[in-house]
Amino acid sequence: MKVAVIGGGSTYTPELVNGFLERTSSLPVTELWLMDIDPARLNIVGGFAQRMAEARGKPFKVVLSQDQRAAVQGASYVITQLRVGQMPARVADEYLGLRHGLIGQETTGVGGMAKAMRTIPVTAPAGRTAASYCLMTVPSRRRMTPHPPFRLPRGPSDRNGCFAASFSSISIPHPGASLA
Repeated sequence: MKVAVIGGGSTYTPELVNGFLERTSSLPVTELWLMDIDPARLNIVGGFAQRMAEARGKPFKVVLSQDQRAAVQGASYVITQLRVGQMPARVADEYLGLRHGLIGQETTGVGGMAKAMRTIPVTAPAGRTAASYCLMTVPSRRRMTPHPPFRLPRGPSDRNGCFAASFSSISIPHPGASLA
């Protein structure tokens, strides 16, 4: 199973990779594509991710790419973890509410709205790209076996009927957690 991560140069990527490595028996990842527009971050974080996989016997291949289409093509899942505007934007979001006496932070309240206004215009095209190039199946809640791909009508541009979703974060249950 191929998984693509848009924003793979994120410092959160090693935690995500560790989650996949801890769940190789129940999450059959064969390729993990890390895509980022910043080659320096991608090489540093991606290189670390590759070494993490190698240290665990290389249960899946970690591929580094700056090509979004190549990253999502054939992917079963596409994950986004990006911050448009990087850390300066986060700082601005964190203090936006405070300047006006409002509670909130970068993901909720007025700061979250500011982040959404910057992020949605970037992630929406990424979602359309993923929907055009990926194959997504939904795991059974009980057996983690794939169902047939969802087919959502999107008009004449829908050639393969695949479904893709964009997430600002992912939560993988602990290996001992019940999926029932």
